[in-house]
Amino acid sequence: MVPSVERSSDGWLAKRPSRKLCESVRRALPLGSAVPSPEGDQQQHDPDERDDQPDVEPGPVARHEAARDHAETLPAEDDSDEQSDHADDDQDDSNHAVVHAAKLPGPHWCDAHPEIEVDLVSSRLEELDWQQTPMGELTLRRRHDPLVDAEVYEVKLGDEYLMSSLFTLAEEELARLGLDAVTGENLQVLVGGLGLGYTAVTALDDARVASMTVVDALPAVIDWHERLLLPVSARLVGDQRTHLALGDFFAWMRDDAGPSAAAKYDAILLDVDHSPRHQLDPSHADLYTVEGLRRLRAHLTENGVFALWSDDPPDDEFMAVLGTVFPGARPQVVRFDNPLTGGISANTVYVAVAER
Repeated sequence: MVPSVERSSDGWLAKRPSRKLCESVRRALPLGSAVPSPEGDQQQHDPDERDDQPDVEPGPVARHEAARDHAETLPAEDDSDEQSDHADDDQDDSNHAVVHAAKLPGPHWCDAHPEIEVDLVSSRLEELDWQQTPMGELTLRRRHDPLVDAEVYEVKLGDEYLMSSLFTLAEEELARLGLDAVTGENLQVLVGGLGLGYTAVTALDDARVASMTVVDALPAVIDWHERLLLPVSARLVGDQRTHLALGDFFAWMRDDAGPSAAAKYDAILLDVDHSPRHQLDPSHADLYTVEGLRRLRAHLTENGVFALWSDDPPDDEFMAVLGTVFPGARPQVVRFDNPLTGGISANTVYVAVAER
């Protein structure tokens, strides 16, 4: 299950153990009805009690997406009367899906096994691609999200959400902040991690970029863009400055004889792992050490810039490591509106200049 998160006093969303499923469903999706605890339940509970706990809310993708996924897979309770109540709705709109979350665990009234009607109007998923990869099952899907009235593209690796087009500002800021720190013209840029393409296509907005190599370890991701499956694909692959490369960015950085060994870049923009502490694969961990960062720095031109996206708040321990190799490195907090929570979410972009 995608972890839920807890909002701290400074607005950060920090990972914590997952909330119970029914609470996630109840809070994350529009509810047609929530049946109160059946008679005989001696424990009284105010169904609006959650309003007294504003400091707890799941993060931008976790709350909405995890709840929807679980709701989609839950078996409908065999209750002919309840089914008949919604028969007209099903006939009126073929896209209307009603899922009964039977016997969902949760606080108080959830423990009493209420039914929850989850309204998935206009939220049916379209699977654009599915491929088995060495890292697991990779899925690209699209849906219309009624909360923001927009088409949403999302990528899952197994049961884990990797990215969503609902939240792209921090990925775009990775390119802007990184390139803003670079001086000169005719820039050579390396982007680690293609994903949905927002970091790469934002880098192309900078007219100083003469060439941009985007490396990704998954052939499927490159294939999606070459097939123009994603919103920015046409612009990305249609720009002559773009070169999409299949490869392991982390191997490129550690292998002096690899494809990028002779290359020097004015900017290296990295968005692969969740954060320096939370990697998608254990083989990535060495990059976030002093030795690993020194190897990366060797691929930068004089005064070249390394910029790194992180889903976590600024990490003092990592900053100490980064500062050893890049004196003057700084973390930049990127805050953005979260339409799913009605609050503010935040990511971090680390910016480091290879000063000589």
